[in-house]
Amino acid sequence: MELENWPHSAAHFKTIEGEEESSYPIHAYRDSRKSELAVGAGVLNFLNCNIIKTMQYRLNGLCSNSQEEQMTTQKALEYIQNMQSDENIVVVSTDSKITLQLIKNDKEHTKFIEQIRTKVQEKEKRGWSLEFRCIKAHAGYRVKEFAVQNAKEGARNKNIEECYKKKQRML
Repeated sequence: MELENWPHSAAHFKTIEGEEESSYPIHAYRDSRKSELAVGAGVLNFLNCNIIKTMQYRLNGLCSNSQEEQMTTQKALEYIQNMQSDENIVVVSTDSKITLQLIKNDKEHTKFIEQIRTKVQEKEKRGWSLEFRCIKAHAGYRVKEFAVQNAKEGARNKNIEECYKKKQRML
């Protein structure tokens, strides 16, 4: 991203600690799991407590957890950005505190973090309200566990093409 397009350091990204239950009309959950074959990632999108879209991704097994977490957060926002809805309040739930910290750190300019910030700012300019919610992993949240299963299926599904391949360094 070009320097002049970086978000202003005063840009504020709302993050909240929270539980699974939500009164938000639009809600996205993301999760990932690693298998012997690849890293699987899943995103569940809800509108008024009804699943409207499930997404599965495969990433190269060399990808880091941080890359996966950022990529699926970006994919969730990409789907939300293209939604046609009368609702305009969104929460994205994740168990990735590191991704949330990177989003808020104005000195961090990785590809996915910049894409996340850009999508949030585009929605907010159109009057949307977006928040990121950090929920505990493995705490027995019903919808979160469904997101985990979705991610596991993505890792095992050889028919899903890898959507992100980590570049190997040359020695």
